[in-house]
Amino acid sequence: MRQADRYDPRALRWYPISLLACVLLLIAFNTSPGQSVPVKIYVSVNGDDVSGDGSIANPYLTIGNAIIQAPAAGDSIIVLPGTYFEDVYFDYMKLLNLRSQDGAGVTKIVGTVSYAGTDQYQQVLLQGFTITNGTPGIVVSWVSPHIIDCIIDSCTAQVEPGYGSGGGIQLYNSLAMIRNCTITRCQARYGAGIYSYESSPQIINCRIIDNDAWGIDWPGYGAGLYITEGGEKMITPRPVIANNIIMGNEAMYSGGGIYSASNCLIVNNLVAENGAQEIDAGIMLDYPGGNAVYNNVIVYNTGVGLYCSLVDTT
Repeated sequence: MRQADRYDPRALRWYPISLLACVLLLIAFNTSPGQSVPVKIYVSVNGDDVSGDGSIANPYLTIGNAIIQAPAAGDSIIVLPGTYFEDVYFDYMKLLNLRSQDGAGVTKIVGTVSYAGTDQYQQVLLQGFTITNGTPGIVVSWVSPHIIDCIIDSCTAQVEPGYGSGGGIQLYNSLAMIRNCTITRCQARYGAGIYSYESSPQIINCRIIDNDAWGIDWPGYGAGLYITEGGEKMITPRPVIANNIIMGNEAMYSGGGIYSASNCLIVNNLVAENGAQEIDAGIMLDYPGGNAVYNNVIVYNTGVGLYCSLVDTT
């Protein structure tokens, strides 16, 4: 047989079919059993939890029902403009992305948003809401949400102000990213704005203003932020507080702006006009593990701007 006879042009007609079969096999081998493509579920104040199907044309009425109806973790709930009077709870079985369609200026949750996971390295998204009158605003445990473009306003740690920790945001065993958020007019005993325990959050480009840390039978600490037992207890980077405006916060006892009992990196922040009634300080460092404080503007705070207590700080 001649060399040219080995190649029959008629065989080319089978190439597209063979190629398609290969692609389908690759998809099958790279998809776990039961794995599905993430879906979007819509919620509207004009929706219906009974007759709705979660589509953009026929949305659900409540975020809670959307969570129940969501097929799997990893799906996204898209919330249309309006005010939603409900507590929102995600457990480890349904850690979903939650975002507004048109931003925090027109989309409000009156209540608490809670996440309870089992893996601090698992990430979810919370984006574009005003969260107000929650007790507290956001609670995070053993999961690491990216909290972006949110306003947390007028939230308290418990129903009765002056108790508990983290009026705006509570973090436990989390690597949360908090970015481009405003946290204001929140109340708690510890960390009225943000309370972080055994966590290494990144708090970046936020406005933490006019929060109050006070106690009924015990003084308050860290009106803006209270960070304790962070990166040194975790195999993770240290907590990062960077490029924020921390202003007008008031603590009954110590650390009007920031109270760090961890090994934080505090860099490029404006810490101004914060107060504390006993140990007056814009930033209070109370941990011997090596905080790093660089390039901050610390001005017009009552008492001292930066107070170090038995710490190794650069």
